[in-house]
Amino acid sequence: MTQIVNFLPNLFWFLFRKEDIEEIDKKTEIIEKEVEEIGKEVKEIDKKTEEIGNQAEQIREKAQKIVNKAKEIAKKVDEISTQTEEIVKKTREIGFIALDYGNKAEEIGKKVQEIGKKVEEISKKSIEIGTIAEEEVKKRLKIVVERKDKSSGYTIGKMSLNGIYFCDTLENTDRGLTQSMPENEINKIKIKGETAIPTGTYTVDMNTISPKYFSYEVYQFCGAKLPRLMNVPGYEGILIHIGNTAKDTEGCILVGKNTATGIVLESTVTFTNLYNELKKYKIITIEIS
Repeated sequence: MTQIVNFLPNLFWFLFRKEDIEEIDKKTEIIEKEVEEIGKEVKEIDKKTEEIGNQAEQIREKAQKIVNKAKEIAKKVDEISTQTEEIVKKTREIGFIALDYGNKAEEIGKKVQEIGKKVEEISKKSIEIGTIAEEEVKKRLKIVVERKDKSSGYTIGKMSLNGIYFCDTLENTDRGLTQSMPENEINKIKIKGETAIPTGTYTVDMNTISPKYFSYEVYQFCGAKLPRLMNVPGYEGILIHIGNTAKDTEGCILVGKNTATGIVLESTVTFTNLYNELKKYKIITIEIS
């Protein structure tokens, strides 16, 4: 290309004028530059084409990977579809089982409701019984006589009703008798009319008229129904009554206030108050210790 360009000026020298030749040289130079620029652009296009080819190859490889991945996914989808069918089948089976259990649960629910009603009835009965039991407890009285001063000729004690101090007591001499002793042993130890009854727990009867005190004016307010201790081993007719000294008792328990040595005072008032308290209860026990 360059040789042709160099030859042209010599040829046209003879044909054209000098000015024309210069003009031609300028145009030739411009053309050469344009040709050079075109060459560069061609090279650039070749480079771009090569890059596009490389990119196309990369795209093809990626496309192939995508196709392979799609195949794998399709395979997984097929496996999942199979598993889904199995799950649906199992779900149906479970549904039938759940329905059966549901029916049974409904039956159980009905039974539970029936049981609940019965429990409610039992609860009401329990409350009623509890109320009755509470009332019965209120009707029970426990008397405790705690012997404090055991002298040779008398015994002074403290009487409490359901744990609350009420008055003092006076009995004959405590000779160590107990409720668990055989009666024949008690009879050997006791001195008639001078011995306190055995320690222990006894039932108190409030409904028996005392033949001994029937005519006493002081006991007319209660019809001579003095508190009587039942089943005292070795003793008969043990009562709680009025008295002041050990000479006023033969085993019975006297009540009053121990404000002087060996005696109780204000016995009549104390007994009246005690009796009025005792008659409030249906079941009375006395513990002597």
